[in-house]
Amino acid sequence: MTESSLLSAPGSSEVVLDEAGKQNEDDLIHEGQTVIVYVGYQQSFAITVRRDATFQHRYGMLRHNDLINKRYGTKFNCTKGYVYVLRLNPELWTKTLPHHTQILYTKDISMIVFELDLRNGSVVAEAGVGSGSLSHSILRAVFPKGMLYAYDVDSCRLDSVQLDFDRHGFSSTTKLQQRDVCIDGFGLEQCVDAVFLDLPTPWLAVASAKKAMKNGVPCRFGSFSPCIEQVQQTCNTLRELGFLDIVTMDLCQRVLRVEEAVLDKPMGKDSSEHDQHGASELIVTADKQGMKVQKRKWTYLVPNQRQQPAHSGYLTFATKMK
Repeated sequence: MTESSLLSAPGSSEVVLDEAGKQNEDDLIHEGQTVIVYVGYQQSFAITVRRDATFQHRYGMLRHNDLINKRYGTKFNCTKGYVYVLRLNPELWTKTLPHHTQILYTKDISMIVFELDLRNGSVVAEAGVGSGSLSHSILRAVFPKGMLYAYDVDSCRLDSVQLDFDRHGFSSTTKLQQRDVCIDGFGLEQCVDAVFLDLPTPWLAVASAKKAMKNGVPCRFGSFSPCIEQVQQTCNTLRELGFLDIVTMDLCQRVLRVEEAVLDKPMGKDSSEHDQHGASELIVTADKQGMKVQKRKWTYLVPNQRQQPAHSGYLTFATKMK
């Protein structure tokens, strides 16, 4: 996949033209690229386009040959329905990537990228890369002049993530290393702008993280921990080592969906103005075919969902000033 394809909006319907007025090649799907097959609101798949290959889904079969040289965002008809093929981006990759470990999701990732103050040119060290969900969002934020140093103790996970980075155009801005930073440190000195830890014992890596941060400029520290006891030990270590602005947060996403409903009576009026059945609001007449409703009171409601994503983990952030 080309570098620009992962950094663009998914499924954009805008046609990209070159200087000659012809359609830009970056707007087209090519063999070897990773694309997102959007089947429905709760179902998407990441596939690598290969000539003569097929992809089976609930609406039938999708031929890879039909995708080649088509625009991203195109609707493809199948036997029992249709799908859209979208351009890959970090948010869609988080939803569709193969899980080698538990991963961070967009609600936490967005806050991490914001709190670490990442921008083009930032140098970041990430320990506990796992499946690479957070790594892709970090790389988009620091691309193209930045660098990500990624660490994990499992060589198989690193090999898989390295392959993903190569396919998605990030091989030149990443350096992966099998290393237990809690024991061996990061192996870096005064060269990173931010450090993020997703480890069982993050407090053991705080001293090495401080050593890796640049001198003379504010540097940011972040950590993800599922348990409050981990947070307590990490915060104590941060204070001992002189970090400032220490804050911990727990993000809970609340999904609201607007629905249209019929009310027996208008909202905000005293029920005594109406009879028990709200007959004054539903004028019903009978004819030979049966009952017909001539007037309805429609309104929009935003009910709470029965199931909502709750606690995923605690995010701790701090600043090293010098």
